[in-house]
Amino acid sequence: MEPSLDGEEYSHPVGTKWYRAPELLFGARQYGPAIDLWAVGTVMGELASLYPLFPGQNDMDQLSRVLQVLGTPTFESWPAVKELPDYHKVAFPDMPAQDLGRVFPRVPRKGLNLLKCLLSLDPIGRPLSLIHI
Repeated sequence: MEPSLDGEEYSHPVGTKWYRAPELLFGARQYGPAIDLWAVGTVMGELASLYPLFPGQNDMDQLSRVLQVLGTPTFESWPAVKELPDYHKVAFPDMPAQDLGRVFPRVPRKGLNLLKCLLSLDPIGRPLSLIHI
């Protein structure tokens, strides 16, 4: 789990649901700029497809829509997921990640690589170097 920049705990219902990072949907109370990179990725995906990428009706539906595209997290792909407050409260079937090239057929390879980083389920995988703090 990514610590907040000031060490404080925050509320998890931050931002518009459709752009909310998966760690927030799993109840994270400490987070940093990686949640903003996730939101950038969802907006980029929306611009590429001309449709909202993850238009969930509620938190559970939102998380399900994310996992349908990016796959169910494992302890190998996102080790800290098991530490999130709401992770053990819900169970999703094992879903493989979709090929983002098929989800966004008009996006060139470099754009797909950026999308893949921005939409990393594990916040550690998001490119914090894009943000100058």
